[in-house]
Amino acid sequence: MRHTEQAQNPMIDTHAAMVLGAVGVLLIVLAGFAPTCSAVEWTVPIEIVNGAAESDTITFGVHPEATSGIDPHLGEIELPPWPPSALFECRFLLDGGEGLKLDLRDTTWTARTHSIRWQVGNGGYPVTLRWDRFALPIASLHISDGYGGIFIPPTNMFEVDSLVIPQLWSFITQMTVDVFPGASPGAHPVINPIPDAHVFSGQTFPELSLDDYVNDPDTPHDALQWFVTENQALIFEVDLDRVLHVTVPEGWVGAETVTFTVVDPDGHSADTEATYSVIEGGLPAWTVPLQVRNGAEERRVGMFGIHPEGSDEIDADLGELALPPWPPQGTFDVRLLLPDGFTWSAKDVRGSSPDSILYRLRWQAGDGGYPVTVEWSSDLPLGEFYVQDNLGGTFIPPIDMRTVTQVQIPTEWDFIEGLDIWALAVVDTTPPAGPSDLLVTSSIPGVSASLAWTPCIEEHFSYYEVLFDSIPFDSTVARFVWDWSEDPALQSIGTTGTTVEVPVPAEQYYFRIRAWDVFGNVGETSNLAATGASTPEWPHEDPGSITARPIVLHVWPNPIDARTTIWCAGLDIQQDDGPILSVFDLAGRCVRQWELATGVGGKTETTWRGYDANGQLLASGTYFLRVEAGVRVCMRRVILAR
Repeated sequence: MRHTEQAQNPMIDTHAAMVLGAVGVLLIVLAGFAPTCSAVEWTVPIEIVNGAAESDTITFGVHPEATSGIDPHLGEIELPPWPPSALFECRFLLDGGEGLKLDLRDTTWTARTHSIRWQVGNGGYPVTLRWDRFALPIASLHISDGYGGIFIPPTNMFEVDSLVIPQLWSFITQMTVDVFPGASPGAHPVINPIPDAHVFSGQTFPELSLDDYVNDPDTPHDALQWFVTENQALIFEVDLDRVLHVTVPEGWVGAETVTFTVVDPDGHSADTEATYSVIEGGLPAWTVPLQVRNGAEERRVGMFGIHPEGSDEIDADLGELALPPWPPQGTFDVRLLLPDGFTWSAKDVRGSSPDSILYRLRWQAGDGGYPVTVEWSSDLPLGEFYVQDNLGGTFIPPIDMRTVTQVQIPTEWDFIEGLDIWALAVVDTTPPAGPSDLLVTSSIPGVSASLAWTPCIEEHFSYYEVLFDSIPFDSTVARFVWDWSEDPALQSIGTTGTTVEVPVPAEQYYFRIRAWDVFGNVGETSNLAATGASTPEWPHEDPGSITARPIVLHVWPNPIDARTTIWCAGLDIQQDDGPILSVFDLAGRCVRQWELATGVGGKTETTWRGYDANGQLLASGTYFLRVEAGVRVCMRRVILAR
């Protein structure tokens, strides 16, 4: 059985804080609840009070003798037309009827929506709602505004006690209660839609806590089981904490739509679908200034866009500024909400993002008042850009920002306090051109080799990467990597040479070089170059034995911000029993350690988010990764930058 509910609308801003947790006027009390063999009988009287304390009482619920129409012996009354708007009135609305004091349905097995409508009369707003969440029937109950949950998104009535509709939202005159009845002995889980996710090739899908997307009134989260089906290439794993991990096969791009199913101990289930996409390439860098002016011609400028050095937090290097709390309402101010959902900044510049991005611009007009005008340049980046009001586009529907260069909010719409901008940027899939003409200029047998090359051509260059091995290899498969973590000069596009430290003795070393851009595009590898000097044979070892071959450890990205991927190659599935990966600080203390699972071809991949063995976030600084497999050890320096 599929149970669904509306997703929480992303347009709800800080006004939602005014809605949740307020003192109520809508009192819901359980009047009766007695299970029968065919139905569960319950009724919930609702007292609605307006701003002048005028009140009215209506009732919804389930009764075995009820119908969905007028039922006089139950006291149902069809009401006359609405009285003049100056009088307070409330009622349930049924299909084909003007209104009812009672809305009682005769089955527990059908999902339903109870529509509540009122006119507040001269008493006005605020209208406040309150209920006893411990006195509700076995069911899933969500209450929201009657406009599709745009202003008050579906709120689980078992998790909060109250709602309030402030004077600011006086255009809200109706609410809906969505009921998914429970089946004895317990309720069905209700699963929220899990959002689609997109990453670019080389990036990793963020972890997802599935507890945030399900509600079961009679079952704790740790008693629910999750299943992911229909996937073909992507690997979906749910750990013991119900956190979803998605693994992307190396080199895979495409999209998969999978089904998430949650099952409670009674066998009740719910499911939803989500699409996971891996897109080749990355986004180009761009920024767009927004000039906002109020009725007194006071002006402020905000900035949104994508920048390779940007982040999802305050980034002082880009001029982003952590702002204090909003000033008094008489002061004109303009801000952008950063993706963490809590921090306001003069800029919202994302370092990396899915193809569809929401930027939230907010203001307070100050004493200058309305109209408020927002302007931008017609010279926008490639892609699609739409702007709408922050109330879900109810008053200012989505406008193509390429067709106009400003939006003006008139004085009569002074309840609009912001705009939402949706950006669909063009994907940049162009790899770097070059480098080329790779040469080995000198070498010290068993110690190092000096290389030279002609630089690449790339507008958004990131770093050079030298691949090398003791045997000839094709364009991408080599056991060793030398990049900017060993030589920071490789982060400069103009660098024409480096000296590579070779890890083990060999008769010859072979080299190729390639370039990466900031969006994860990698250029073709250069020609194969080799040293000409000979070195002693492997001491005391057969070069073909497992103990003679080195372990290859590669980390990207490095420095580490929120997450890094660690690749390890050269392991042997037969002889390397449980290779160990350890993290050491500069004092030589082991702060984290775990066992690696050797994969096909002696390769393995894992991720690290900068946490120690106790789950605490480590401080920024230099750390060392160490892989130990039998008698073989490999270490690599990493930088944790927060």
